[in-house]
Amino acid sequence: MAALVDLPDEAFETDLYIINSHYRCCGGSANDPARQQNSDAIINWIAQAKTPGGSVELPLNTAITVLGDFNLVGGLQPLDTLVTGDIQDTTRYGPDHPPDWDGTANTVLDARHNGLPSGALWTWRNDGSPFQPGRLDFITYTDSVLRPAHSFVLNTASMVEADLAATGLQAFDALLAGGSGTYDHLPVVMDFVSVPEPSGFLIAALACAMFAGLRRQVIDSWVLGSSQNSPLK
Repeated sequence: MAALVDLPDEAFETDLYIINSHYRCCGGSANDPARQQNSDAIINWIAQAKTPGGSVELPLNTAITVLGDFNLVGGLQPLDTLVTGDIQDTTRYGPDHPPDWDGTANTVLDARHNGLPSGALWTWRNDGSPFQPGRLDFITYTDSVLRPAHSFVLNTASMVEADLAATGLQAFDALLAGGSGTYDHLPVVMDFVSVPEPSGFLIAALACAMFAGLRRQVIDSWVLGSSQNSPLK
């Protein structure tokens, strides 16, 4: 899904273009080609959107974010392509294209549980599984025109009672089916500020969609932040 958010002109100099994707799950590296095709196609689309006369044309310096459940259970090339614009199938999707407006790479949001500096990065976990938690959900953005003001992975199960009461949340709200032990998937949230900052404050609460399921695959240790294996939806 792609959508252009029409922000109030009196507060913001540009609008916000959001691309939300759910990549092919499971299968380990066997499904990497499908995931890579997603990333190649998205970079091709962004290249056209930034080029006058393309299939879709965005005004110069429109803020762009690509986010979703990327299901990186094989290699990391699909994420690298989204960040750097390194298209693998150039015959079908054209030449490489750095996705930011300044001709550089995009940035991956480093959101942590409940915004705590020491918070975890994972967005999936099943306490009844032998696998370790995994980081499956990402937000990438054009850092030449956006910067994160605040960000967090919402994990209500680890919030203290005072914070739950203050926000009107319950301990299992962010878990699957409101029960304990299965986190599928936790929302990833980021508040953006325009760069350079105009008179207004762009707050775009972007939550990666939560998908249910019980399929398992191995996720790369770089994504996990550990040397363990993880299930993946």
